[in-house]
Amino acid sequence: MIFQYLTREINGLDYICGSRLISEKGIPSNPLEFSKAFSKELCDPDNKLQWTIRENPKYDSETDHIDDRYIIENIPLLPTSEELEAEKQAAIKRQLVAELPDIILQNKDNPEALAQKLCNRAKQIEVENETGRDTEVF
Repeated sequence: MIFQYLTREINGLDYICGSRLISEKGIPSNPLEFSKAFSKELCDPDNKLQWTIRENPKYDSETDHIDDRYIIENIPLLPTSEELEAEKQAAIKRQLVAELPDIILQNKDNPEALAQKLCNRAKQIEVENETGRDTEVF
C-alpha cells in the first residue's frame, strides 16, 4: 500500500494534517509517501496539529527501509497570543458568572456599589489567574 501525507507549513515546520491512500500495490517513491498509514492522532484535544515531518538526513536508499526517508516528530503547535488571551478572558467570565448571584444579592440596594464591586472582582480574578494566588483588589 502507498499512502501520501498531506502537510501544511506553519512556523517553518511541515505539519502532517492528513493522509490519503494512493495505491493498494507498489512501493512509495514520490515525496511524502509511506507504506503504512499514520496511526497517531494528528491533532490534540484543542484541534491543534502536533506532528511534523522532515527529510531524514541520514537516510540511505540502498540500506534503509523506504519509510525511513522522513522523520516524524511530535512538536505540538502552541496556542497563539490571541487564543491565550481568549482563554484567560473565558476563565475570568466563568468565575465571575459563578459569583454573580452572591455579588448582586450583597449589593442589590446600591447600584453604584454593585457596578464597582463587579469591576473590582473581575480585576481581582484576573490578578489571581495570572499569579496563581488569591489577592485583594480595591
